[in-house]
Amino acid sequence: MNPIQIATENLKKTVRSRNVKFLCKYFFNEDITPKQEYLIRRVAFQDYKRLSISATTRWGKTYCVSRGIGLFILMNVNRKIIFVAPQKEQSLILRDYMADLIYKCPQLADITDFDVTGIEKIKKQASRSRQTFKNDCEYRVFTAFRGGEGLMGFGLGSEGGILVVDESALVDENSWAKITRMLGDNPAKSTIIELCNPWDRATKAYEHWIDDAYETFHVNWEDAVEEGRTTLDFIEQQRKELTPLEFDVLYNSNFPVESVDSIFNLIRIKEAEEKEPKMSGEYIISCDVADKGLDKTVIMVGYKEGDYYSVCEIKEENISDNMNIAGNIINLINKWVGSYETNVYIDSIGVGTGVVSRVKEEVELKGWNKTRVNPVNIIGCHYGETAKEDKERFANRKAEGYFRLRKLFDEGFICIPKHKTLMSELLAMKWQFTSSSKIKIIDPDKSPDFADALVYFVWDKEDEYIFGGRMIH
Repeated sequence: MNPIQIATENLKKTVRSRNVKFLCKYFFNEDITPKQEYLIRRVAFQDYKRLSISATTRWGKTYCVSRGIGLFILMNVNRKIIFVAPQKEQSLILRDYMADLIYKCPQLADITDFDVTGIEKIKKQASRSRQTFKNDCEYRVFTAFRGGEGLMGFGLGSEGGILVVDESALVDENSWAKITRMLGDNPAKSTIIELCNPWDRATKAYEHWIDDAYETFHVNWEDAVEEGRTTLDFIEQQRKELTPLEFDVLYNSNFPVESVDSIFNLIRIKEAEEKEPKMSGEYIISCDVADKGLDKTVIMVGYKEGDYYSVCEIKEENISDNMNIAGNIINLINKWVGSYETNVYIDSIGVGTGVVSRVKEEVELKGWNKTRVNPVNIIGCHYGETAKEDKERFANRKAEGYFRLRKLFDEGFICIPKHKTLMSELLAMKWQFTSSSKIKIIDPDKSPDFADALVYFVWDKEDEYIFGGRMIH
């Protein structure tokens, strides 16, 4: 039984009306602001199954989540709460909030499983990484250190509960795979809440922030000033002391549009998504061939009219069989053969060489490459080759290709479909200088299959050797 079940009828009525402002005053003797009230209510009553929170520093997002969890424990039985953070020090922040809440709330203290007496001993025991309650609720604290090895074997269970990920933008992708498994055997009864300082777009935290499956809660410095959580004088002082990027992240609570080592600008990508495709000109097919078990084969189809590129369709396959991939490309060529000049750009590294050879063989067999009107050209794309246009600036064709794509986005000469994975991969791409001051691409942990296919789609074919004995000038 929980404290609400044995409460007075007036208190039960307050719970039914979800009057969180009153409940925080009654149980915790705390006054909360309107935005804090909104967030605490969403946590306590599990209004959203997926919630991502970004708030200006010191506004109190962790405070609000802890108060929401406190009310959740008071109102439920047999439910689990899990706190996860990248490092031990970060994971203890929520635990310490909960320990303080147990100490100051008599109703929580009464249902907490303590085997000690005395204020100091109670405070110490309330700071444990696992705390159980007499209503069969419990919370546990974990870290996502070393790829989340310590998360295996734990979860919210069949009754569900709340999973809180603090500093989610600092959690690596391997850990996220284990974190999502912790939602338990009954995801319908489980909630995942993310708290983040939005330092980097190349994270799962950003993917979730732009994912329609997640509700987002955003508080900037103007909201904090309005609610009396900070002062305008302090904000202006911080604006002078911090870099624009630091201020935007910490006080505007925004993911940066572009960090210093990013290749692509978020605004330019969104503009490209809103453009209308031009369905004429050269017909283009590009393909990034899967080379590993977790990679995808990605094929893009569209057009180039003048200097304007239009990606009209994106196909993906969890295969790396050369014959199947080649067959799919040949079918796409056959769809418009003779109607447009067709340029097919295929990754020619590793297993991709087999696909290039098979498609070339079929194109030559059918004579599609020899027609004077609208021929079919097969171009192999090799990232490791020396940069073609600017050998002094770029370390290889990969860097040159990615920065060619960047220029098309910046100048508005490309149109792409809205595609969550493609956007995430583009935003994750970074660059750096080599020891010889040439630009190279930093390879992400996971192969950017969609981004690579887009680089091939806009590959510069001028003066390239085209299979079939034809030179393009």
